[in-house]
Amino acid sequence: MRVDADGGAIFGTADQSVFALLDTIVTDLRSTTNVNVATHLDALDKRMAIMTGQRSEIGARQVQLERAQSTLLEKSATLDAQRSGIEDADLGQVILDLKLQEVTYQAALAVTARVLQPTLMDFLS
Repeated sequence: MRVDADGGAIFGTADQSVFALLDTIVTDLRSTTNVNVATHLDALDKRMAIMTGQRSEIGARQVQLERAQSTLLEKSATLDAQRSGIEDADLGQVILDLKLQEVTYQAALAVTARVLQPTLMDFLS
């Protein structure tokens, strides 16, 4: 997306620029002859309309960028929440599961030790 504006399109170029127009108006005001400056108002109004149009285009682009930024921030927050839900473990549940597996393992060892009690004859043979 374009983020700048063409100065020539906004202010005009060479003799058709707003600066040349303002210089002409200043020269006419400073002259000793009786010159009607109102004749330049139409040209000044046209140049102002062009500048206002360009400014509105820049504003529309800025709104699009801000909207895109807002959308990206919302998506980022949503994805962080989803990732957190998938990756983060419930510590209480993990400890409970570990203790349950430990008790199961200890019970299996105890049962196996009672079932397979070696005798003195097992060691002698």
